[in-house]
Amino acid sequence: MRRELQPPAYMLHKCAEPGCPKLALAARCDAHQTDDDRARLAAMHDATLRAAHAEEAWLGALREALNAERAAGVRRIERSA
Repeated sequence: MRRELQPPAYMLHKCAEPGCPKLALAARCDAHQTDDDRARLAAMHDATLRAAHAEEAWLGALREALNAERAAGVRRIERSA
């Protein structure tokens, strides 16, 4: 699978708030998140959902195309990656 098509893997890191030992997905942990941090995470979440919906639509169209090829008797050459 191409790297850009693989699901994301996120890394937790130490909160950016001085002296806070908690792990965080974004810059700061939940306890120290600012409104701006929450807005950025919400934008990331929305963009990820839009990408997932677009991927599902693309995969559905690809399945339809493959089914149409099979129905027409068209055969593909199998290639190794």
